[in-house]
Amino acid sequence: MDGYEVCTALKADKKTVEVPVIFISALDESQDKVKGFKAGGVDFITKPFQADEVLARVETHLALRRLHQQLEKQNEQLQQEIFERHKTEQELRELNDFNRRIFETTSLGVLAYHGGTGQCVMANPAAAKIANGSVELLLTQNFRDLPSFQAQNRLAVVKQILKTGFEFNEQIHTVTSFGREVWVECHASRFLNHGEPHLLLLLHDITEQKNFQQTLQLAKE
Repeated sequence: MDGYEVCTALKADKKTVEVPVIFISALDESQDKVKGFKAGGVDFITKPFQADEVLARVETHLALRRLHQQLEKQNEQLQQEIFERHKTEQELRELNDFNRRIFETTSLGVLAYHGGTGQCVMANPAAAKIANGSVELLLTQNFRDLPSFQAQNRLAVVKQILKTGFEFNEQIHTVTSFGREVWVECHASRFLNHGEPHLLLLLHDITEQKNFQQTLQLAKE
């Protein structure tokens, strides 16, 4: 076997295919060099040669090989990170879709207000039904302007919720901004959105229950 055949055999073997091959030959014709490169060589040194030159070229190609391996490893890591990111994004989309369906179909009223401005930033159909209004109208409201918040010093309670994060439950009897007299069991808590505190209200309509209890009480009397 000549050098070209040896190089071809090395490149055909999975164990040695990545090994850099440098040709050293007395042949100095362009066609000989081209043949060496086609066989898989990375360099071609003609005789006579200097040992320092050969060592320098060996070091160069080994360094290039190490760099190539490093880049391959980094590329594999990057591809894995991209895969994991896409997987996470897909899971988040599915989770958001799941949460959105719950938010839109639950019988529990959900209202969220920006802690700083007081503006309503989120309302679901159940909350609109309890208030006898619409989601669009609820989103135009500010909790500081609502009579149900101004009564019984509830604004001070809301301030404490937004500041400390404590939660509270209360049964509230009120007339909504849309004219419905309603009893609701209200759970108030704080959540953060982009680092800013928001007020979250979960409302359970207990009007029928309260009316039934009052009817029983009147019947007893």
